[in-house]
Amino acid sequence: AREVVMRRGGARPGDKTLVDVLVPVVVTFEASGSRSVAVAWQTALGAAEAGAQATATMAGRKGRAATHGGHSIGSLDPGAASLVIVLRAIATTL
Repeated sequence: AREVVMRRGGARPGDKTLVDVLVPVVVTFEASGSRSVAVAWQTALGAAEAGAQATATMAGRKGRAATHGGHSIGSLDPGAASLVIVLRAIATTL
């Protein structure tokens, strides 16, 4: 999913998009080494939350935030924040 989203939207980490959540989730999940999906997911969820929070310090360069550029600094990217909500819901199911 990460690769498809990045390829279709052209976003990279630091562009203030949901990619700033997807990339750390995938990297952390893969690196967890846990035999439990639930434990690996919880670890990745922490990375997702940190990634979403980091978007508040970024200027929008892609997606809807791009129209606001530097004016978007100080607010979370809505796509990143929404993805964290979805990932939390998955965590409760696991």
